[in-house]
Amino acid sequence: MGIYGRATGSVAVALARKPAQWRITGSDRSAYPPMDEYVNRSKVHVFPKHGAHNITRDIDIVVVSGHWGRRDAEVEAALNKDITILSLAEFAGEFLLQETRNLVVAGTNGKSTTTALLTWILEFAQKKPNYLIGAMARNFPRPARFGMTSHAVLEGDEFPARFGNRNPKFLYYKPKTLVITNLARDHADVYRDLREYVQAFLYLVDTLPSKGRLILNADNQYSPVVARQSKSPIEWVGFSPKADFRITRLKYHPRSLSFRLLNQDFTLPMHGRVNVLNAAMAVTAARHAGVRPATARRALTKFKGINERQEILHDSPDTPVIADHGYHPDSIADWIRSAKKHYPRKPILVVIQPRFTGNADDFQQKQLPEALAEADRVIVLPHFNNVQHDGPPFSPHKLARDLRNRGISTFLVTNKDHLPRCLKRNALRGDLILAAVPSSLPDALTAITDCARALEEKAG
Repeated sequence: MGIYGRATGSVAVALARKPAQWRITGSDRSAYPPMDEYVNRSKVHVFPKHGAHNITRDIDIVVVSGHWGRRDAEVEAALNKDITILSLAEFAGEFLLQETRNLVVAGTNGKSTTTALLTWILEFAQKKPNYLIGAMARNFPRPARFGMTSHAVLEGDEFPARFGNRNPKFLYYKPKTLVITNLARDHADVYRDLREYVQAFLYLVDTLPSKGRLILNADNQYSPVVARQSKSPIEWVGFSPKADFRITRLKYHPRSLSFRLLNQDFTLPMHGRVNVLNAAMAVTAARHAGVRPATARRALTKFKGINERQEILHDSPDTPVIADHGYHPDSIADWIRSAKKHYPRKPILVVIQPRFTGNADDFQQKQLPEALAEADRVIVLPHFNNVQHDGPPFSPHKLARDLRNRGISTFLVTNKDHLPRCLKRNALRGDLILAAVPSSLPDALTAITDCARALEEKAG
């Protein structure tokens, strides 16, 4: 159920490739690009219409995501027919991860990128790992694969598993090597405060055996809290002098970054200081799957990145456009700071849709102005609430006002269809345009790239 979800659809397609073992069917309430096309091209049979009639007694297991609950007709039908209902995480833990050595990547930000980097390093080293990545990594034809070898690399998600089971998904992944990229306040629609959020990761560390290995970010202020919970050896990675494996000699280049780690000089064809840390943690973790740093160094030069993560939509020295679907204020702030390093002479125009704003403690409202403080101009699109909660509703008008009080030219678009007009008035030739907009708004991304091209053509 929810067959067009990223993780659900990815695993379903991977299992459907083994018809002797699994017969996979699925349904969803709506089609969600690009996953709908990806699933529909596979061997998964997708029911044309969602409903209780899809749940027949010959079904052995119903797999549901955390967004589906008791009000759904298919859920009720499965319960009434006494069919086993599992979350995707529970299903993976019981059927896919029992015999593998699992490397799990968790954290507030950087999970997908670090998971993709680690998976690619193992793939490059001929380890052929099983994997589950919460994004489309361009080094792989699909975001999930199972049934290959003895290693599995998994992106660990802290969202609740499903209705009736509020445990975080990553508690079912049975890690032997655990990477926690960083911790910061997030998911206020699920966790009441930072303490409760960090507690979920303490539970995760409890699942790591004493013979396992915990890899932590030496630059993150909450990592020591997690470290105190660990019964396994810890490896600290980061820019800090206190790191066991310290990143040095960081240099920014127009299309890449270079740095030194583990007596190796690395080149990463990506943007962003945070991605250097992601890569360093992946290289460190890969050692525990038998991959030497020298091999990882060669692998990183051939990493192609992942969709929607600092993805270059318009590759131009004049008015480039880079998109990232990240919504967390820490991620946005790091992205803007790094962009200034890569493009030191370009004014920065940020087009942002605030997302996951339905929280009770006003988290996004308070932190977004600071996160956007180094932009030269900002266009604010209508916000998206995944879930509404008690407390003050998010106000795009207040965000725009707070940014203007900081001296940042800010333009509020109350209807996303008006974005092309706003861009025409306020985007300038020579800008670096950062689109903090998800792929679920393809018209907005198209409008941004079209604007950049029009500015260049007009100048030409």
